[in-house]
Amino acid sequence: MKPEDVDAWVLDASAFAVVIEVGLSGSAPGAAFKRLMKMVSRGRIAIPRQVVKQINAIAEVPWGREWVKGFGRPDDQGNQYIRRVMLGAGEVADPYQIFEESDPAAPWVLSQALLLQAQEGSAGVVTEDVADGHRLSMATACGRLGLAWVRTKGFLEECGIPVKAEGGGG
Repeated sequence: MKPEDVDAWVLDASAFAVVIEVGLSGSAPGAAFKRLMKMVSRGRIAIPRQVVKQINAIAEVPWGREWVKGFGRPDDQGNQYIRRVMLGAGEVADPYQIFEESDPAAPWVLSQALLLQAQEGSAGVVTEDVADGHRLSMATACGRLGLAWVRTKGFLEECGIPVKAEGGGG
């Protein structure tokens, strides 16, 4: 699926980590961020504040933090969409995080995507969380909720951002 096939995309924390990696490994650090910021300004990419909070806790690149601050739309969607997520794919919430101080971000990513789908016509999630384990993966949750999803490097390549092949050997 190509980015232009969907009206709006929501990045989760796993996707944003790959974006940071790609942004740092390119010949012009920050070029990937600038290109994606154009999509943000056009309303094509969003990121919930819960993901921003999660990324700010781990991001070690000052300009990466600045870029995160520029992301997104208000995620003040009320309870309607989070309720849909928890009823349709509640197992996406990490059962080991429920006692931590921070909100688990996964349900909020899905909730944001559902809100954008209602507003824009179609929405999807960019994620690396594709394997079910002790909790439901984002990919499976998207399927249950009728949302598109893509892996991060494929998404970036379709956006015209070069991605190095893994292993470096070609």
